[in-house]
Amino acid sequence: MTTRKKTPQAALKSGTWILESFNGKTITQTGTLTFAHNQFHAKLCNTVNGRYVAIQSRLIIRNAFSTMMYCDGDIMKVENAFSSMNRGTYFVGDYGLTITTQN
Repeated sequence: MTTRKKTPQAALKSGTWILESFNGKTITQTGTLTFAHNQFHAKLCNTVNGRYVAIQSRLIIRNAFSTMMYCDGDIMKVENAFSSMNRGTYFVGDYGLTITTQN
């Protein structure tokens, strides 16, 4: 039986992604990120929602809005980076999702 390789866009929407690292550093606090129906949902320190467009390997975030709780630790750095991101690139490999921005 042959398994079809997913397109990058289909792979991005293939489930809920669990945060493991940020800027090459392991994160001790958990967070999740889900992409579906041109919308994303992130549960980091706060809940972040918005719209996205995935074209080839480019990821464009639009209309992001968030709750506004303060949290300690690295999870707040991740949230600030993700919330302020409007463009980046992504790669879905065999074992995870990598999102890269200029910042």
